[in-house]
Amino acid sequence: KCKHKIKSGRGGYRQRCREYGVYYDASVTLQKVITRDKNICQLCGKPCDKNSLDWGSFGPLYPTIDHITALSNGGTHTWGNVQLAHAMCNSYKRDLDDLK
Repeated sequence: KCKHKIKSGRGGYRQRCREYGVYYDASVTLQKVITRDKNICQLCGKPCDKNSLDWGSFGPLYPTIDHITALSNGGTHTWGNVQLAHAMCNSYKRDLDDLK
């Protein structure tokens, strides 16, 4: 069984924020984070690609919202705690955080 469930669409981050008891800012959206970060992954510095669909509905270079401090560690879904990241980079970062 997969240890990580993908949360997407409306309510994904809102639901997780509610579960962890952290603040959720509804103005933070993937499209706005893409615009703010100029479509550059803030973890590796390379451009994201919305057409990267190698894994089905998304792929390794697909843009995602990365929470700098994870919601599960008390981070919030706010502008100061989000950055753009490739799905692959975000997943790699999450796996490293899980080792702590």
